[in-house]
Amino acid sequence: MKPWHSLFCLLCLSCPANQKFPGSVIIGTFNFTGTPPLGNCQFSQVPDGGFTFTGTFSYNPGGAAYFTVGTVNRDAVFDGQYAVSRASASREFDECQCGTKTTVDETLHVALLSPSQKEAAGGGCPPNPIDGGVPEPDGGIQPPQLKGSQFDAVLACGELKDTVIPTDPSCQCSTCTIVSSVVGVAQ
Repeated sequence: MKPWHSLFCLLCLSCPANQKFPGSVIIGTFNFTGTPPLGNCQFSQVPDGGFTFTGTFSYNPGGAAYFTVGTVNRDAVFDGQYAVSRASASREFDECQCGTKTTVDETLHVALLSPSQKEAAGGGCPPNPIDGGVPEPDGGIQPPQLKGSQFDAVLACGELKDTVIPTDPSCQCSTCTIVSSVVGVAQ
């Protein structure tokens, strides 16, 4: 049996202490915890427990954004509140019986919360953080803001979605999806 690894989890290595991240602004480094995955993939390699990984969001104002896991930099999109990073890689699943002729498309989609948004959400992630659940700016509630050279985002709430796609007719499995809720606490 080969172990299941999402693309992010597979790359979760300790970051070197002096690592330089792409982009001119560090949004934040987050220690993520994922819930046991839900979905229609019936692979022995899919864990029935949670998982952890660490990643850093960074960007160039008015330009590109990035998500870095270990020493691997990946493209991302950041709009000031939400961050999305997508990646694809070949993976092997015993049940497919076709070696690495499957692709996993993975999307990390999170809302980044400021201290006042976290407090307004009761000290944790709000329900439906990527679908209207983030407390809106109003009075004392502010979105994450640049403070010096970093954003004051303290929490990342959302989901990690993996879609397994057989890329060869010889595969004995069909396309399926695994979704895990993730919570990232700023370091």
